[in-house]
Amino acid sequence: MTKNNQSNSVEEIIKSPKYKRHSQNIEKILATFDAVSEWADVIGFLTRLSKALSTSSQFQIIPHKFLIAKRLAQCLNPALPSGVHQKTLEVYSIIFQTIGLEELSKDLSIYSYGLFPLLQYSAMNVKPQLLNLYEKYYLPLGENLKQCMKSFILALLPGFEDEGNEYYEQTYNLMDKLCGIVGEEYFYHCLFLGIISSTSQRIYAFSYILKKFKKPTSAEEMKNIFKGNLVICSRCIAASLLDDDLLVQRSALELLVSYLPVNYEPFSNEDLDIVLSSAITVVLRKDMSLNRRLYSWLLGIVNEGSKPHLSDYIKTSICRSIKKMLLVKEEFQKPYKILLSLLDDSRIGLIIVDELFIDILISAYYHHNNSNIGDELINTVNMFLSMIEPYIIWSNIFHNLEKHHPKDENDNKEIYQLFEFLLSFIKITDEEAETIHLPFCFYLMIKQLNEIDDYEKYKDNILIYMKLILTILKKISKNTFRFTESKINELKTTPVGVYITSNKFNEYSFINDYYKMQMSNIIDSFNNRLSANNVNKSNNEDVSIDNPEYMSSIVENATIDHCSYVAHCCMKKSLLLIYSIYEKFTVKCIFNKNTFDELELACQTYEYDENSKYVLKEKPFKSQYFDHWKLDLYSDFYSLIFELSESTIIPFKLEFVPIEYDYIFRFKNNENEMAVFQSYDTYGKKVYGKIVSTQDDGKIPNWIILLKECCISVNNFHIINSSLLLLFDVISKKNIVIKEIISDYNFIVKLIEQLWNYLSDKCVSYNIQTVKLILELCKYVPSTYMIENLFSVYLNISNNKQQNYNKFGVFWKTAETMINPSTLFSQPLFILFDTLFSNSPQEKQLGEQWFKNYVKDISVCFDPLLQILHNSLISRKKEELVYESSKVINYKYMKEINFDQISYAFDCIMSLINNIPSPLVKKLWKTPLKLVHLLNKCESLSQDYDYDITSITYGEFITLTCLLFIQSETPSNFSENYKTKNESIQLQSGKLLLHILSFIPRENQELNTYISIIQEIILKKLLFCEVLETAKNVYDDQVNEKMLDISYTFLHTILDALSFNSNRPLLLYWIEFILSCIQTLQISFFVFIQPIIQCLCDELENYLISIKNIANIFKYQKDISEDEFRTIKEGLYNDNDAQIVLYGLERLFKYCLTDSIDDSEEIAFSYGGLKSFSNYVSSIFTTNNIEEIKVDENSKTKIQEWLLGNLPKIISVFQQIWSIIDDIVELKKEKENDLMMESSFYDNVPISEFLYTGEKYKNMIKKYLNSMYRINYIYVVESLIEVWLLERIDNDKPSNSNNTTNTIFQMIDCIDDCSPTVVIQTIIQNLRKRRHQKNKIKILKILLTTIIEKLFKTDMFEDRGLRRDQQEIYQRILDICIAQCQKIFESPSWVNSLNNQESINNSNASNYILVPPSTVENNKISVQKDEMGYIEIIMYISKGVFPIIRKVFADQEKIVNVCNNINYYIITNVFKNRNEETLVLVVVLDLIIEMLKLSYTHRCYKKEIWDLFYNPKFFRMNLKISSKWKVIMNSIVQSDTEKFNDLISRIALGSPTNIFISREQELANRALILRRLSYIIFSGENDQYLKQLPIIQEKIVELFKESNNYTNIEVYLFLRVLLRRISTKHLANFWPVIFTELFNLFEKYIDVTGNDEKEYTNEELKLLLSSFKFLELLIVLAPQEFQLHQWIFIGETNETINDDNITSELAKLSLMDKLKYIWMKNSDNEENEESMVNINNTEQSPKKLLITVKNISNKTQIKDFVCHISKYIYDSTLRLSSVDTEFIDKIIESDLLENDN
Repeated sequence: MTKNNQSNSVEEIIKSPKYKRHSQNIEKILATFDAVSEWADVIGFLTRLSKALSTSSQFQIIPHKFLIAKRLAQCLNPALPSGVHQKTLEVYSIIFQTIGLEELSKDLSIYSYGLFPLLQYSAMNVKPQLLNLYEKYYLPLGENLKQCMKSFILALLPGFEDEGNEYYEQTYNLMDKLCGIVGEEYFYHCLFLGIISSTSQRIYAFSYILKKFKKPTSAEEMKNIFKGNLVICSRCIAASLLDDDLLVQRSALELLVSYLPVNYEPFSNEDLDIVLSSAITVVLRKDMSLNRRLYSWLLGIVNEGSKPHLSDYIKTSICRSIKKMLLVKEEFQKPYKILLSLLDDSRIGLIIVDELFIDILISAYYHHNNSNIGDELINTVNMFLSMIEPYIIWSNIFHNLEKHHPKDENDNKEIYQLFEFLLSFIKITDEEAETIHLPFCFYLMIKQLNEIDDYEKYKDNILIYMKLILTILKKISKNTFRFTESKINELKTTPVGVYITSNKFNEYSFINDYYKMQMSNIIDSFNNRLSANNVNKSNNEDVSIDNPEYMSSIVENATIDHCSYVAHCCMKKSLLLIYSIYEKFTVKCIFNKNTFDELELACQTYEYDENSKYVLKEKPFKSQYFDHWKLDLYSDFYSLIFELSESTIIPFKLEFVPIEYDYIFRFKNNENEMAVFQSYDTYGKKVYGKIVSTQDDGKIPNWIILLKECCISVNNFHIINSSLLLLFDVISKKNIVIKEIISDYNFIVKLIEQLWNYLSDKCVSYNIQTVKLILELCKYVPSTYMIENLFSVYLNISNNKQQNYNKFGVFWKTAETMINPSTLFSQPLFILFDTLFSNSPQEKQLGEQWFKNYVKDISVCFDPLLQILHNSLISRKKEELVYESSKVINYKYMKEINFDQISYAFDCIMSLINNIPSPLVKKLWKTPLKLVHLLNKCESLSQDYDYDITSITYGEFITLTCLLFIQSETPSNFSENYKTKNESIQLQSGKLLLHILSFIPRENQELNTYISIIQEIILKKLLFCEVLETAKNVYDDQVNEKMLDISYTFLHTILDALSFNSNRPLLLYWIEFILSCIQTLQISFFVFIQPIIQCLCDELENYLISIKNIANIFKYQKDISEDEFRTIKEGLYNDNDAQIVLYGLERLFKYCLTDSIDDSEEIAFSYGGLKSFSNYVSSIFTTNNIEEIKVDENSKTKIQEWLLGNLPKIISVFQQIWSIIDDIVELKKEKENDLMMESSFYDNVPISEFLYTGEKYKNMIKKYLNSMYRINYIYVVESLIEVWLLERIDNDKPSNSNNTTNTIFQMIDCIDDCSPTVVIQTIIQNLRKRRHQKNKIKILKILLTTIIEKLFKTDMFEDRGLRRDQQEIYQRILDICIAQCQKIFESPSWVNSLNNQESINNSNASNYILVPPSTVENNKISVQKDEMGYIEIIMYISKGVFPIIRKVFADQEKIVNVCNNINYYIITNVFKNRNEETLVLVVVLDLIIEMLKLSYTHRCYKKEIWDLFYNPKFFRMNLKISSKWKVIMNSIVQSDTEKFNDLISRIALGSPTNIFISREQELANRALILRRLSYIIFSGENDQYLKQLPIIQEKIVELFKESNNYTNIEVYLFLRVLLRRISTKHLANFWPVIFTELFNLFEKYIDVTGNDEKEYTNEELKLLLSSFKFLELLIVLAPQEFQLHQWIFIGETNETINDDNITSELAKLSLMDKLKYIWMKNSDNEENEESMVNINNTEQSPKKLLITVKNISNKTQIKDFVCHISKYIYDSTLRLSSVDTEFIDKIIESDLLENDN
């Protein structure tokens, strides 16, 4: 019968009256199902239905078949008893019998979705009935079963649950019949697909496969078994091996071992990688049965006779798989655990680990540097490496170092960095590694380094290579350097020892063979252990040199001791190579010569004679520039030679050979010139000679000569410093070079010349290290007099006297912190003393300035002078004379002395005391004497004068010295000239005594006894009365100064002196002059002192501008040379002058605020301080009535207010200077990190110099702040806060504000006495005073919040009063801030936007209620500055206040009050004035989220939230805002569950209660309610609303019954939300309803007539799109319960998705295939194929959704989905793709929102 005839007959049947009555009867019976309440009613329903169907069996068409199928599927619900199931199956049989095979094949999808799940959960009595049903009605369908074959197989697999059951064989036979019907290839294809898709059926599937298959005996037989399904089989096995069920994994491995042996190479490389990626993870389960099967398959063990072997086929695939795992950060431990487990079988694990060692290092290095798992990763790698054989590690390191030579053209830096990372961060060094493996690798690297000639070409590799060498060397055990003769002799007792100690031995060959032999030995031992045939090899094997395998035997029989000796030999040879490499590098890269012989060695030529006068040869100094890589390499060589040079392996020894001095100088000016070395014999006599070496030629090794040459011939401090330090170290620490090597006068002269140049102010960053080098040199020269003499020569040079004075000053100032320089360098100090008596004003000024600038402790300058006065050559004898019954004690000189020298010493002491400030002279009475020689002299003086010398001070000792010389007389035998000189000395002593006593501190009562002793002595010398009267006058009277002549000229002169650049050298003198006149000037403060202070402040700002310019150079100019830096700096403000300005400011402030200037003694002392200019003018301004100059209290108050009012301005400058210095510190760190090298203090001279002076200036700022804080702490703290406030208000950039905050906090922290209590109390006072200054309240609140947060970590809040005040002020300010925020809604921009609301709504522009502006919309927003400030307040309340509000306010009611205020002033206004173009909406949502964390505050604002949620415009927002609303709604619903139930109850049917609301409007409202319900469920967690699921399902069923397109659109969206938030196992009873609705829906769009021109309404298109999206989500998520039904909607197998001959079988296709045929019948095939290719190319794993559009205007917009969804899902299944749930949730959320973006 043709199709037309069939269709005609069907139409006739349908129109017949009998069929209509039959249909009506069925419809009535189906309607009774809604009244079913218990299972007995279900049986009654089924009975009536079966009876109706049986009585009308003549009709082959079942009326209402969709509804019948739905009811029957519901009757097969697992909750119903087996009787109901049996009755339902009877109804199915009646239907199938009635419709026949042809109709059944067409309606198979309608009836099967109820039957297929039944076998899994049916009772025992139901299963045979179901199987019989399948066998009777399904098997006859034949080829028509292909469409559902995968699902049918999955439906039958539960029959294999228990092999002993009666239905097992029936199921097995049924499967075999199916296999025969559809063909083995297609059957197994579907079976493997089913295993991949359904985890629950895998164990049953493998049970069937393992019983069905037979073991193959060849590759062809294996391929024949799987019938071309090896590709999909590989995916099936991979998926199964990842299953959680142990039995499934075991079955999958059994399939591999028995039916897919590796010997046959069953898989391609791609498929094998997929299988092995899953297979090797099995070892993580630690199950022996799984591991045994896995190892058997990997090693190719098919039977007991098989020889285990890890083939390259398997090895390369395992390595590829583990490499991929190593790159995954989320599971970084997984590959290490797998490798450790694989090591259980050395035949597999050792080979794999050996192959992957470098990849493991690469992975660890990458993750350590690029992720936050560093520490955990290191622990994992350490654990892994500790459990593998050490030889694997070291063999890999050795051979990779051998393979990656530094002179290769390739970039090998990465491999070197890997090994350095391994050695630095990972613990792999045990005793064996430190004594054997590391020396082997070190020797190899040194050997390779020696092979390099062109260092510049390979510099990048060499730099990293050297770092690695040093790292290895530091980890080598020191025992390796020591190997005693007794140990060597003991080794020679063995054949191996004889060979390795012979001259024929080659260390490098031994090492190579040593590592090669280890692998085979371990694997062989493992195999022997398994076979129980382990035969021990004798270590006393007969080894003969004639044996061709002699070396192999040597290595095999070598013990640990033998290897240790080989390592010792390697270190000895390495040292020789290092010396050679250093020589080669230095000659070529430092001196730019080819060979050592080409050098003109300055250190080996005679130029100066110690006995001849040294004359300085003036020559300009210019530092040599070397590339960074050369300097770094040179430093590395220094470290390498120092660490490696041990006396036990040194190949030479140096000796000093004395030679007659005259004989040496016979060679002068000859070709055989030689250096003159000096030493001392046992009697202390200087000896000259030469140094010889134990080398064959007897010469000094070249590397030592080069070190000396670098010290004196290279003008680069980095080179000089490294070379000289190495010389010092090898002499003192290593004892491998004698100290006479640097004793030749010629070398010392040239070295001092070099170092002297680096003491200049142009080399500030080198000054400290230069001084250290000179002081260290003093330890090794024969006499320090040589260096002292050279310094004196420099100071006597007339041309550059000031420059040389400054250099010596730098040396003195730095050395003073380390030693007492006055004892070692007294000769140049005396030269400086001479300048104080010079007739030249310029020279005298130089001397005064030197003492002022460079001498920190002036007392040390007295030491050499006092030593002269107490010279051991001065001997006296004591005489007692009786005069008028009084004893007078005198001393007589026993021999002539140098009176001129003594007179000179007294003059110098007097000059020093006269020129230093009074505070420093007073300090002499407090400074204890330290010099041991002088302390010894004190003991004799104490006996003579009966005076306690415990902690004697300089003042006391000078006084005793004066008394001693006053009492000393010349004997009669002395000439008159000596007597006259002695009298002159006595007069000098008396003057000095008079002057020193005038400064004796009055407060020291202990000196009263001392004064009485002095009085008695002076009286007895008959001069006491006069001297005493003078002393008393000096002691008691105050120094009087004259009234100044106040005039404009005077002020103008002072200001010009302070501000003119040309006057800078005298700046300190003018400051001291002002300070000396301050008491007189203060009566006219605002005339004189105010302009002076203002001028100093201006100078301070000029300095700020200068350092800003310098900082900008460092920031924006990458590299700058020293010369360029000097040129730029010459035009800027001098650092020393800036310090003087700050010194003057501090002294002026302090005096004007306290009327005291002497208390600043410490600050004055820091400058050294000799009186200078003030001495010249002090006599001009003298008066007799200084006490009459007083300032009245009113004027004094005004002065203090003005000074303290200007304090913020000064502190602001301080803050900026401080911040700039910190910025440059960070910049330097960044540069050092960019260079990837160790930080060096000498790398960047300009930056280092800037930071050096910057730190000094920061210390000055600290002193200033501490001084001001002690005067008025409140004003200091307020000024710091004021600066911080101004910066926060003016700075728009958060980074600048944060920088300011850090700087201010650092400045507060540097104040010693400043505590948090003081700061917070000051802030509270400020808040009270500034309560009306709204613009500053927010900033002060931020500061207060920050400080409070810090105080939480201390015990400060135990003070209840402080805490109460803080809470009161904090709440008040918070309330003010919140109330002020209401002004946002009064701003013009807000009001204008509200007025334009209606026009915006009517336009095409976006109309979202709570949307942050997009990039395009942001351009439209115009936020006023004030409004932005209020928004910032809200942001801070959210991010700064609420996270700590529970700590700030202990009372919950206070927090509730704050929330009420926020709700009233902010939230209500925001929700009331819904303006989509204001940023405040976004900020307020963040604030609400923070508030929601406090559950007791929900009642404050939940009403406003619910009101807005029910607003129709709620969903007009984008994803960013939605993410915030999800948090808000989820929290609100959890705290108020009744609201959720109320929302569900609103979804109700029936006529609208309001007659004015149309039906359409009522449906729209219900749809919107459903959207809100969807949003709330989507905002929750998985299964959060599981309890409400039954009532939700009822509402959905009701909506489906209404069959309204508008509501159904929302229903399908709601179902998508359920799929993501409710576990699918809870939706099992819901599938029949859903499937039926989908069938009914899609039938409307399947036009059998082929008419593709039908137009659909907008609602129909929306419904189609919504249903497709739900179906797509269901297919992509692929829940287990859906796998049995997926075939109904899409094609599942390769045959069904690629079958194009479907025109005649349209009714038998899946729904998507039907639509594909109908919709694409008239379109171009090429276009379809191209579209499919695009989808396949763009869609990669993980699985995503294909439909991402929100609306369609034509069905062609989703044709691609219809055409290619089957192919896409099939490909994703083969790729074992996971599901991209994040992307899916994003699409669903976007569909919930009314946002087109």
